[in-house]
Amino acid sequence: MKSLLIKHPVITYCLVCLLFTVLLGIANMFLFPSSVDYMLLFPQWAPTLSAILIVCTISKRSEIRILFQGLSLRKSNLKWSCIAVVIPILTCGISYIILSLSEYKQWTSPELNRSFGNYIICLFAIILGSCGEEIGCRGFMLSQLNKKYTLFVSSLFVGLYWGLWHLKFHSGILIFFLYAFLVIEFSLIISWLWSKTRNNIISAIIFHSSVNLCSLIFFENIISDPSNHHLQILLYGIYVSVFTIPCIFIVKNMLLAQRLSNKENNLK
Repeated sequence: MKSLLIKHPVITYCLVCLLFTVLLGIANMFLFPSSVDYMLLFPQWAPTLSAILIVCTISKRSEIRILFQGLSLRKSNLKWSCIAVVIPILTCGISYIILSLSEYKQWTSPELNRSFGNYIICLFAIILGSCGEEIGCRGFMLSQLNKKYTLFVSSLFVGLYWGLWHLKFHSGILIFFLYAFLVIEFSLIISWLWSKTRNNIISAIIFHSSVNLCSLIFFENIISDPSNHHLQILLYGIYVSVFTIPCIFIVKNMLLAQRLSNKENNLK
């Protein structure tokens, strides 16, 4: 069994993560039967718990620290942390403007339905949830894949799984595919930040949290209301289109970096 885990850690991780997600989701339903802001917090820690289990099984328990060493704060990564905030604010802001003009034919300001204190609680829950996903998805899964594959290919693999893992089937097939494509774009951006910060996941957590917070501020009424199916399709379509812009630059950067790396290896 252990040898199988060593040979296929990523496949095992994906299966265990799905199992943990279902179990934690059931536990969440019992603990929080009504809809509350932290309802999805437990399942979001399935990626990290799965990574810890895999690491404990295939290596020494002391090596768990490798999973969490990417959480260290480094002054040299400050620039990338700022970029991780700016990209979501710009792209979500542009998406809101496009949605507002296309649907209402005029500029409308976002409707803030919560108190300032409630938004602070939501931000705290968002950061905790982002940590739970990123430690597993980037700290373990991406780093494992990147040992065998290029950063671009590894990012696609993580993005495909990450999109499926969210299990957003209840919103309809079109929204599912749009959301999955959007998550792949997020994966490319986060992986790029991860590589630029030398496998540090603080910028990944900041980007993830910023996207979720901006979505809450700008689009809560649309995302949380199942009756807004038309607006949800429009929103995710705009989201995908706008996030494609930074992704084009990032993919070019990844492929160029890979070509340069291959040239250096050939010269050695």
